[in-house]
Amino acid sequence: MLDAANQYVDVFLIGLLLSPVEAGLYYAAARIAALFAIVSAGLHVFSSREIARHAADPAGPGMREALRLVGAATGLAVGGGVLVVVTGGQILLDLFGAAFHAAYLPLVILTVGVAAMALGGPVPAVMRLTGHEAAYARIAGLFVLARCACVATAALADGLIGASLASALCSLACAVVLNASCRRRVGIDPSVLGLFGGAGPFRGTHP
Repeated sequence: MLDAANQYVDVFLIGLLLSPVEAGLYYAAARIAALFAIVSAGLHVFSSREIARHAADPAGPGMREALRLVGAATGLAVGGGVLVVVTGGQILLDLFGAAFHAAYLPLVILTVGVAAMALGGPVPAVMRLTGHEAAYARIAGLFVLARCACVATAALADGLIGASLASALCSLACAVVLNASCRRRVGIDPSVLGLFGGAGPFRGTHP
């Protein structure tokens, strides 16, 4: 339910507060940006088996190695995807029609936000499989509400660009808070920082 709300509630709000045309532009941009979410979701599902295998020892070498592999694949996919969007975003929007060229800047902004979530790594899988699903649900739920409020306020103040910026900043903030919670509760950093040793044991953890 949280994932579905995250994908569509902002489109509904923009259509309600601005216009159906701007909601359509935003939807096209959001769907292209969501390619990052599809790639990262696939990687996270693939990694769930390894995460489950090492859930009893989340700070152990097995978990760290699994997260580093996922981080490397995610980093390559996200880096390539951002390059494609920045250089070929207009071509991608042409798939929807020439009128959608106006959605290029929102597309770039939303891509940054979705990329930040993807680079955060398989936080949902790690927290659910290590017994912290309630904490994950609370944080994600609060950010869905915060995103609704921020997108609505920014849309009224600055239109489509403001709404896109608010959505991207909320995604970035959510990724940071979720990773901080995962490090504190589980003892590991599942983000791409794990490539540089960030997936190791984290001091100050608690059950």
